[in-house]
Amino acid sequence: MKHSAYVPPGTQDALVVLGAQIRTARVNSKWTQAELARRIGGSGGGGFFEVC
Repeated sequence: MKHSAYVPPGTQDALVVLGAQIRTARVNSKWTQAELARRIGGSGGGGFFEVC
């Protein structure tokens, strides 16, 4: 079961913008989500930042 944490509206908006910027940089670099995760030390399994 997924749990949701309260995120203030301004913070939610900032996270959406950050996610879009990360995705744009990833696509421009021709990296997959898995490649980005490998480079930053993550799992690449999606989750909270699945939109990237």
